[in-house]
Amino acid sequence: MILLHGRAARNSIWNRGAQQRRRSTAEYVGRVYDFHRDNPVLVRLFFWEGLHYRDGVLPNEERRRGHCEEKIAVLAGHFGTEASPKIAACLLSLIGLAAWPNAVPQLARLIIGTDTEGLDLRSHVVAFARQALSGTAAPAPVATAADSPEA
Repeated sequence: MILLHGRAARNSIWNRGAQQRRRSTAEYVGRVYDFHRDNPVLVRLFFWEGLHYRDGVLPNEERRRGHCEEKIAVLAGHFGTEASPKIAACLLSLIGLAAWPNAVPQLARLIIGTDTEGLDLRSHVVAFARQALSGTAAPAPVATAADSPEA
């Protein structure tokens, strides 16, 4: 029953994203973040599915692939290009960016810590996606003497 709920929930977010083409791709990343924050069971089911099936055929694989191809086409449209493996890899990266903090909250806690005052991780993820998609580079960090290999 929980697996069916997970699939229905997944289909809901995929379809909602396709219907809202006018929203920015970065905001889509925010919605995926929200979805996985609010439904942590789905990403865990994906993990278990990956462990169980490995490279084998997934249940409803063709239908699920169709949903993914729709998303790839929408993203390609946002870039003004055709669907391609590069666009598909970009979609996978965006979903990973949004889902990973909620998939492994212990890793987020280990890296970020528990004192997160002033940090809105969702806003950070959306801003990061927006900047990555804009094609502009982030400002380079300033090297300090402590960063030097001789230090």
